[in-house]
Amino acid sequence: MNEKDLTHITGFEQLLNQHKGKLQNALSAVYPTFPWDFSKGSVLKSKRLQLERIRKELDIKEDGDWYKASNIKLLSGRLNSVGLLILEKLLPLHSTLKEVYGKEFEIEEWKFHNIISENNHSYWEDSRLHRSILLDLGESLQFINWEDWYKINLDEESYPWMKNVLNFYGNSLPQLVTQVFAGEFNWKIWRFENLPKFFWKEVSNQRLLFNQYAEDLVRY
Repeated sequence: MNEKDLTHITGFEQLLNQHKGKLQNALSAVYPTFPWDFSKGSVLKSKRLQLERIRKELDIKEDGDWYKASNIKLLSGRLNSVGLLILEKLLPLHSTLKEVYGKEFEIEEWKFHNIISENNHSYWEDSRLHRSILLDLGESLQFINWEDWYKINLDEESYPWMKNVLNFYGNSLPQLVTQVFAGEFNWKIWRFENLPKFFWKEVSNQRLLFNQYAEDLVRY
């Protein structure tokens, strides 16, 4: 609990003003004999207990299930009013999970609903982020060889964060893959199964294939 949780309740803003706006000051002054512990460790312990309560209510078994838990609208029917209130206090969830469980499992914050929903250009334009997302994607799709990427075809519902990355590559998966991994494989973009609709109408793309065919003739 912090000051923001209380100021919307009639009287609390005025009460806190008597204690320099600090909840800790107010509690210590009003209940001086109680052994308050406002240390960082105590706060983390409280957050962990709250997260464990949410984990139990939502039947979260795998760490990856937390990504769905940041969508409050989808969870309104699965959590009771107390659970929803607790979850709202823990938002943004990716920050709280990183703070509490950061050493226990890797937080891939781009998968959280509140991050996906944000129109945050500066966050999504980072090319290092694009690489991290593709590496994670390749692992989830069980890609082993570079050639496996030619088969890539994503379901937007399963990977909703990808649309924010694709915006920087003309909404083209082949462009995304070949540019992010440009120096690691000799890509032949026409080999992708999921080419843009009008790919072959572009003379420049037709020329790519002719040039490659000519190189192959010379080589062999």
